[in-house]
Parts: sequence; C-alpha cells; structure tokens
Amino acid sequence: MNHLVSVIVPVYNVEKYIDRCIDSIVNQTYENLEIILVDDGSLDDCPKICNRWARKDKRVKVIHKKNGGLSDARNVGLEAANGEYIMFVDSDDWISLEMAEKMLAGILENDADMAICQFFVAYSDGTIEEPNVNYKSTIIDVETAFKLLLQHEQITNHAWRKMYKKALLSKNPFPVGRNYEDVYTVAQFFIPCKKIVNLSDAYYYYFQNSTGITKTMTFKSYRDIYYVNKHRNSLIIKNFPQLKQYVHSSMKETQKSIVIGSCVIVLKKIPFVYEFFRLCKKKIVGDK
Repeated sequence: MNHLVSVIVPVYNVEKYIDRCIDSIVNQTYENLEIILVDDGSLDDCPKICNRWARKDKRVKVIHKKNGGLSDARNVGLEAANGEYIMFVDSDDWISLEMAEKMLAGILENDADMAICQFFVAYSDGTIEEPNVNYKSTIIDVETAFKLLLQHEQITNHAWRKMYKKALLSKNPFPVGRNYEDVYTVAQFFIPCKKIVNLSDAYYYYFQNSTGITKTMTFKSYRDIYYVNKHRNSLIIKNFPQLKQYVHSSMKETQKSIVIGSCVIVLKKIPFVYEFFRLCKKKIVGDK
C-alpha cells in the first residue's frame, strides 16, 4: 500500500490536548500521510505548537486562518488535501497507532469506498470506556448503512472514526455556522458509496471534553439539531423512501430531546422550578 492519506485536524484552543492528538498521528504504522493542521484562529499556544510539529515532521502542514468554526476549518483542510483518502481527527481526541493502516486495508481489500471503525470513550480522569461490539466486521451497502446510522449504535453521525475516498466527497461539505455539522454531512458522504466496510475493531479515542458543545447547550444548539436532522432525514427519504419508518422513528426521539433540552434551559433560570422539573423527569424517563 502506498496511497496518500490526508489526515485533517481542526485546531482551536486545545493546547492541553493537541500534542497527544498529533503524536498519535505522526507515529502511525502507515507512514504515507499528509497531516493538515488547521489552526482556526486559536487564542492560546496552539499556533506555536502546530508550527513546532511542522518543523519536526515534513508530513505536517499548518494552515493558520481566522476563526470560522469547526465546519469552516474542516472545509479548508479538505480543500488543501492532496490524499486519495481522507480522515478527520478532532484535536482533543487521539487515534490508535494502527488506525490508518487498518482502515486503508479494509477499503483496498474489499474495493470499498469508505471504512468505519468503532471508538473508545475517554474521560479526563483517565477512564476509557470500550465499545459494546457483538458483531463481526462486514461489508454493507448504503441502504444498510443508513439503517444503522438511524439507530446510532454500530454507525454514528461522527465524521471522525471513518476513512473516505476523497474523489467521492463534495466541495465544502460541512455547513458553516451550524453546530452538529456531522449529522448534516455524513449522510451526504454515504450517498455515492457502493460498498462500505463496517469494522468491529475500535481505533479512535473520543475524549469527553467538559467544555465541548454538548456540555454547553443553548437554544441555537437545539435549533441546529433540528435543522441538521431535517436535512439528513430528507436526504435519506429522497434516496431510500423505503426507510421512511426508520426516519420517522429517529425524528421522534430527536424532537423529544429538543423539547426536554429547551425546557431545561428555561427552567435553569428558575432554580426551584428547575429542581422540581428535574425530579419529575427522573421519575418519568429514569434519568440519574
């Protein structure tokens, strides 16, 4: 195997974690990599750290730009990528040293267009949660991939944990200015694929950052959740109308989360009412 793989890392104010992320990429067992670090206007030491890595390893390329958000940074990285295959890695996460090799092998050995692996969930106290995998690696078509995507278990909406054929990716696929951009985009990545390798092995470490978007929900966050899910579901029904029942079931759960989450934001402004609501919700849906 001598195919060039471009690894795109959007970077913003993650000086505590960025070395761990980049170290896991430059030390991959598969060495024919182009590592694109997109500094999205970081206000901490990330620009200096990225430049230092570029001096240490000629495969590392750094793009410094004004802050435009995660989607914009990924789009810029994708536009600059020269690889035949693409991987996205978030800058507070890290990857197994054999991830690129295993993902590329899965694609080439099966003449596939995309590879998907499982992932560990890592916490700040050092705890690592392993995925609950009870199936073997399989080759699936796009319809099956969408069924699994809507179930959000074997396959999730994350842009990371996947390797893509660059030729099948559209220009500027991530929606700038939206949160939960992966939900919007990953479904589009599936459409042109003929075969997808769904690996049962985990190679990606997803770090639960307490300052991440899912920890600081706002009304805009919930508006964006509705928008990106609506876009994804319309795309699925347009291409696979037979999946309508799966789409509707998924959307019901999404709408329930939006309603509950929005209520929580309002009620947090009224401490006594919020506490009453929290206790009622605990009894109704079994929250901890």
